[in-house]
Amino acid sequence: MRANLINRWVCVLTLLNFLASGDSYAFELSTHGEITSRSFASLIARQPNLLLSLGIIDGTNAFGDAYFVLVNRNPLETPTQRSATTNFEGKRIEDLRVEPLSVPGWLMRGAMREDDDSGLYEPNPKDDPEGQIHRVFRHWFDPVAAGSGALWKAGVDPCTAFERTVPPGHCLSALDWALGTVDAKQSVDAEDTSRRNHFTVRDAREAMWRAATLLGKSGQSYVSVVTGSADAATRETIRNKYWATTFRALGDVSHLIQDMAQPQHTRNDVHSGMYGRVTQDFFTGHRSVIEQFVETSVLGSDSMSVERDPNDPSRSGKEVAVIPLSLNFAGYPPPMFDSYRKFWTTRPDGEAMPRGLADFSNANFFTAGKNLGNLLNRYDSPNTSPQAYVRQVEAAVTWDGRIVGSPTATE
Repeated sequence: MRANLINRWVCVLTLLNFLASGDSYAFELSTHGEITSRSFASLIARQPNLLLSLGIIDGTNAFGDAYFVLVNRNPLETPTQRSATTNFEGKRIEDLRVEPLSVPGWLMRGAMREDDDSGLYEPNPKDDPEGQIHRVFRHWFDPVAAGSGALWKAGVDPCTAFERTVPPGHCLSALDWALGTVDAKQSVDAEDTSRRNHFTVRDAREAMWRAATLLGKSGQSYVSVVTGSADAATRETIRNKYWATTFRALGDVSHLIQDMAQPQHTRNDVHSGMYGRVTQDFFTGHRSVIEQFVETSVLGSDSMSVERDPNDPSRSGKEVAVIPLSLNFAGYPPPMFDSYRKFWTTRPDGEAMPRGLADFSNANFFTAGKNLGNLLNRYDSPNTSPQAYVRQVEAAVTWDGRIVGSPTATE
């Protein structure tokens, strides 16, 4: 029974995550939510009986509004409980025309809440039972570099610099943060038993198993996660909380794959926009304009904010007129792999042309800080020599489509 359930769950994760990644340029909240929503709709169109096969009936309130955070994974102890919020992700999910407590709503909740941050001016609920951290510091994965997590300019590790990690050490990569592993590039079986992230692939699997069976593993045996005297209503309530946890965690994992479509996240090109221009030049990087543009396109707005510092309300940025993109979320087959790790990278398998999403964005795109002819760009691909390309002169065009100047071949 468990193998059958896990196989179905693998189908959910594999289709959802890469359907959710194909056209994701960026990683703002509404962007993540919309990609996740569209991917779920595409998945159900392909497998209309998937939820029913799991015993789930979707609706405006599929599981209630509570979920678990599996800080302590001992099934004999009651997990930490949290509630869905209406004034943060709930409102954003509604703005994208999805019911916040439906199955896709729970997926979108995870995709949005994965960006929770401890910053003073960040508006997320800050309800992490172990205290607030910068989750975004764990959203980087360089498939080429050995130490594949985030590393800011001048060799600054953000977890050490901003969170005072003890002992000092690099932030986990998005790959290990998502899979709950020590080093998935070496072994996907080496579980990080002291992991700080409780919405990993492993936590989703455990929550799904408990939802389906009301059992949890204790040592070498399985024990009930409800008391023997619990009535049917109580058992159903606990089952629903575990289902909500399953889909919330799947949403978090989806976010971490979607970020791999933004090449700055796979080429260690920081773009936080934090702490003023000089600090950005040397340490924290300038805020990504393309991320703002895609977010604006998702929302259908005609302007976007640039040069805003998320940690300094006095630097609210400026509004720039844009023509939003018409985004395409379909039209390609879902990638399928036999390992979770391969959705990020197949490089450890020795392939001549690695096929993970991180492999693709790392090798096929320049980024602002790792650009053509840039001394900081140490990647072999794309070719960094200007002589390798045919020079083409184009008129400069503003975000709202206005042509600026009259370029010549010497410009």
